[in-house]
Amino acid sequence: MKLCNSENIDRSAWDACIKQAINGKPYALSGWLDAVCSSWHGIIIGDYEAVMPVPVRQFLWMKKVVQPPFTQQLGLFFQDPLQARHLPEAIDLVQKNWSKGYMQMNDMNAPPEARLHSNRKNYKLNFDLHELSDCSSSHRRNIKKAIKAGVQLSVTNGTSFIQEFSQYNPAYNSDIRKHRRALDHLVRFTENTGIGKAVVATVAGQMVAGVYFSFFQGTAYYLLPYTNPAGRDIGAMHYLIVNLRDIIDDILHLDFEGSEIPGVETFILGFNAMLHPYPAIKW
Repeated sequence: MKLCNSENIDRSAWDACIKQAINGKPYALSGWLDAVCSSWHGIIIGDYEAVMPVPVRQFLWMKKVVQPPFTQQLGLFFQDPLQARHLPEAIDLVQKNWSKGYMQMNDMNAPPEARLHSNRKNYKLNFDLHELSDCSSSHRRNIKKAIKAGVQLSVTNGTSFIQEFSQYNPAYNSDIRKHRRALDHLVRFTENTGIGKAVVATVAGQMVAGVYFSFFQGTAYYLLPYTNPAGRDIGAMHYLIVNLRDIIDDILHLDFEGSEIPGVETFILGFNAMLHPYPAIKW
């Protein structure tokens, strides 16, 4: 096991490990980390048989391990389940090099109980098992409204979608504006590599809802959702989610990236999504 600065990492080998990992997620790709982190390191086990990103940020006189924006889960990624045994040692190595930090691990990581800070909520939808009848009655009513309103789905340019998102979504000014440079880099990286797309719902040619997704290993990651008042009135987002596979092929799951916000959680549970918690550590 060794700890390397990102500049000294074999990017091709690193990304191959993430793509072949049984718990691989797009957040751990080197290009994603470059987009959202000012500095990152990586723990490498064997010949890139398992890897663990370590994002770092300078705070005045010290560096801390941080969770980057637009990056829900990191932790140890491995191709062989037996490699999971290295997690405590990897955590020790991180804490030995940085005295303060916070990390959200992935849902196949099980840190020692003494290291666990919290278990966070995440929900996933399995499209192969999902039927419209699985949705709550209120969700089904919203989907009917969308059909009656003539909602159409299409794929659009990510940059154009982000511009719309930043102009009209209140979450942008409260939470995302300070990370705009990282967001622009991330959209550019995901679109250029074919793992990012904006899917929008329109009525009479006008966008009323949309999501910027990342697509990885058969899963769509619900990165940036947007709905304007007209879209909320007609259930446009409900329609988009249940019909996503009509315009994007090869999706098996939808990862909602949360949520622990009560209203958002109620929205997610209305699709009968299943809980997939993930651990966080803090020191």
